[in-house]
Amino acid sequence: MNTVTMTLRLIRDEVLALQTRLERLQPLSLTIPMTRAALPYPKALSVIDSHLLKQKRELNQTLVVLLQELEQMDSVRHLSSKRVIARANQQFVNLRLHFNAVLEQIDIFADVLTQRSEHQYDRWLAGLDVAAQDALGLPKETPAPILLSYLDRGHGAAIRRAHTKLPGGSLNPVGLVRIPRERMVGTGIAGSLYHEVGHQSAVMLGLLTSLAQSLHDHSHLVPQTVKHWVKWRSEILADFWAICRLGVAASLGLMSVISLPDALVYRKDSRDPHPIPWIRVMLNLAIGEVLFPDPQWRRLRQCWLARYPMSRSKEPRLFSALLEEMPAFIRLLCRLFDSHQNHLKQGFFALPTSQSRSIYKRWQLDPSGMFQAAPTRVFSVLGQARADGEIDSHEESELLHRLLQHWALNGNPSKKMQLLKAA
Repeated sequence: MNTVTMTLRLIRDEVLALQTRLERLQPLSLTIPMTRAALPYPKALSVIDSHLLKQKRELNQTLVVLLQELEQMDSVRHLSSKRVIARANQQFVNLRLHFNAVLEQIDIFADVLTQRSEHQYDRWLAGLDVAAQDALGLPKETPAPILLSYLDRGHGAAIRRAHTKLPGGSLNPVGLVRIPRERMVGTGIAGSLYHEVGHQSAVMLGLLTSLAQSLHDHSHLVPQTVKHWVKWRSEILADFWAICRLGVAASLGLMSVISLPDALVYRKDSRDPHPIPWIRVMLNLAIGEVLFPDPQWRRLRQCWLARYPMSRSKEPRLFSALLEEMPAFIRLLCRLFDSHQNHLKQGFFALPTSQSRSIYKRWQLDPSGMFQAAPTRVFSVLGQARADGEIDSHEESELLHRLLQHWALNGNPSKKMQLLKAA
């Protein structure tokens, strides 16, 4: 047996091995156990399995084509052995990379869904799914992506948005929201969730492009600050979204996340799309004060400055310039959202502070109202109660545990029907 024939046979065996492993891949709906309460939106598993089945089918077709080409290469004698081997090897290597990319996609979705087999986390995550859909803040007539929540290590939350590229280049059929385990279950979970969902909504509404254009057209902003606002616009829009939906609950969550060593709080990183943490909190509180006027914002600002005085900054001129520009920048943000009112659901903004306080007093007398309200309303009212000192962290955690379980069972009408039929 000559070298070309033997090399092609070895490559062919590798391709057959890939094909065999590919055939053994099962839909995630058949491999991941979970309680009915932990099920994501009924359409979610179907969409994910359909996506993976399509990837599997396309990959198998490529494998079949390569096997046929390898047979032909061995029969073509006029090509040099080096060219034949190089071509066959390159095609196999590319195919193997594609195969691994498909496996990576499976792992991404499996990591998200496997946690739903864990006791207690299963219901929390299903409840967060319901809250995430509510956080989108889009009218019912607007097609909304399916969002799934999962937990991971690390300090910050993140989102792999729907319709963005997965490994291998295919588009993600659902949005995947990563929540740090330290957020479960207590202060900051709502702020983290709604900030990440805000990224999805901002892209869907084209807010990033609109804000960049508005910043370049705004003659009252100093060029020194504009470049920073433009670079940070994605994270700022997500923060703005969370404040609009949650009020002070979003700010309390952010302050909790950014309570870090001084070296990190004051650090400016030219590669980081996030604002300087110290500036980010100050902007967040300033936005809250504009949207929901109340003395609490001034008190929170004083608390932040007591912990992290501006005097510790190594770039006082930049910090001062950004603080000076904040009012004009916030007005620009408000005008941007006003121009998109038709694309936002009715009741998009959190209630005025006084109303949130009144609702919490009613819920103390009759907690059933809390379980009938939408997740966004619940998070915003409880966040206000936390800011007012009306509820401590232990009580909040206990309530959120019960609420997430309630939403998991009842917050999704189609899932509720499934559970009733099963019973």
